[in-house]
Amino acid sequence: GCDVAVVGKIVKRYPVVFHLSEDSLLSKLAFLRHTLGFTNKELEKMIQHCPTVFSLTNETLQKKMDYLQHELFGGDFDSMRKLVSKNPHGLSLQVENMQRSIKFLNDMANGNTSRVQIAVLTQPSFLFVSEPTLEHNADVLLQHWFRENNTAFQDAVLRQPISMTFSKERTERRIDQVVQVGLDYSSHGNLNFLKMTEDQYGRWLGNRQEEAECKRLEGC
Repeated sequence: GCDVAVVGKIVKRYPVVFHLSEDSLLSKLAFLRHTLGFTNKELEKMIQHCPTVFSLTNETLQKKMDYLQHELFGGDFDSMRKLVSKNPHGLSLQVENMQRSIKFLNDMANGNTSRVQIAVLTQPSFLFVSEPTLEHNADVLLQHWFRENNTAFQDAVLRQPISMTFSKERTERRIDQVVQVGLDYSSHGNLNFLKMTEDQYGRWLGNRQEEAECKRLEGC
């Protein structure tokens, strides 16, 4: 059951953010604890980082959890629970949005559901990437970084799903810059440069440019 005394302390810590009565919020927290088995710490994390979840009806939340559990994880409750605990924002998505993102991964994995599940658990934010951004980043990476090697591209997306989650502008700019230095997947092998901060990326790119210039001058 729900420890009302403990959860009540959580409610009092975040009093008016939700525009809900204490009873209403307690009821929502009790539902989440009952259906997901969330700890007080996990409930508090959800309140802090994803208050929009509390504006949804219990029926809507249940529908989304059922979709994740049965359609994505093949009935595995523990995996669904792990995903929601890691990134409760997923429950604020429309089921149709989840379906589009998961279909994209299914296409990458050629129906290997295990790889899709691992990719989503590794990078839950993948579910939030819009369809235009996914399509644009896929085109840029496949054409310019993977040189139309579809097998290498699909494998990289599943191993590093974070590579698809950045803005179209950031992805295109960085891919263009590293390709100009003479790098691609065959010479470099990973997409870690996409997730670097701007400072980290600037230093990394500068080092690659120096290496390329050194080789051009045959000085190294």
